[in-house]
Amino acid sequence: MQDHTFPDFLIVGAAKSGTSSLHLYLDEHPGVVMPRIKETWFWHQPENPNRAMTRRNPKLPVTLDQYSALYDRRAGAVYGEATPSYLYYHQLTIDKLKRLHPNWEALKIIIILREPISKIKSHYRFARQKNLDPEQLSLAKAIAAEERRLAENEVLLDMFYVDNTRYAAQVKAYVDNFPNVKIYLYEDLRERPEWLIQDLYRYIGVDDTFTPPSLGKRVNKSRSRVVPRNWFAARYNGRLRRYRERWGGAFRGIIDTVFFTDARFEPATLDHLKTVFAPEVAELERVIGRDLTHWREQY
Repeated sequence: MQDHTFPDFLIVGAAKSGTSSLHLYLDEHPGVVMPRIKETWFWHQPENPNRAMTRRNPKLPVTLDQYSALYDRRAGAVYGEATPSYLYYHQLTIDKLKRLHPNWEALKIIIILREPISKIKSHYRFARQKNLDPEQLSLAKAIAAEERRLAENEVLLDMFYVDNTRYAAQVKAYVDNFPNVKIYLYEDLRERPEWLIQDLYRYIGVDDTFTPPSLGKRVNKSRSRVVPRNWFAARYNGRLRRYRERWGGAFRGIIDTVFFTDARFEPATLDHLKTVFAPEVAELERVIGRDLTHWREQY
């Protein structure tokens, strides 16, 4: 294993909470080496029984040689990666780290969390815009179908809107298994990015006076409230969006009317989510030891 490259830190999630921004800020630091692709999925693949993941990207690394090849070796550098699915698939990830990582107990875990309902809304828009949902369901119908989808396990975890946002047990698994776990909130990144990145640099042991050129830039965000209206719009989503931006005017209005719809969320759906996540947020508060009143007040 001496010829392999192992991470010194992992950003394990959550999805739609700023992990892409953190990946970029770390990649820009001269003392940090990130893999050439974000979200390698290596630490829960190929053991993961969800085949939708491997179907989506069959070229991701499955051996230590393939994983190590994603890193450019640099003397004295700190190595890491950012894969949000490590939070949801925490048991698979932790078990594999303990089995393969020669220094797993020293591994630094980084978690960033977003208020659950805001995260679900963003995740839903993102999934629809990226055509990830084969059934093109509304959020209400996707939530109703989630129990079936979990049992079948044939869609990406992005479709498990409620289950993949149950942070408390996921975070607790890392806190219970690793001595070094750093937890941030999405609003830390949004409201005080300078503080967060300096604190993060100190945590992983690199120069905290460096300012990443992209600091403050939002990465991989859901581009708008608009989502595809039908299968054709979903399939040609990117092309249609380019046309509407290029031609504008009346033609843009026609494209919007025929192919897109505003991803508004029914009040009953949001009320249901508030009922589901009120106890979840209270439990998370205990797990991370941080006041989440500003989350709980929304419920």
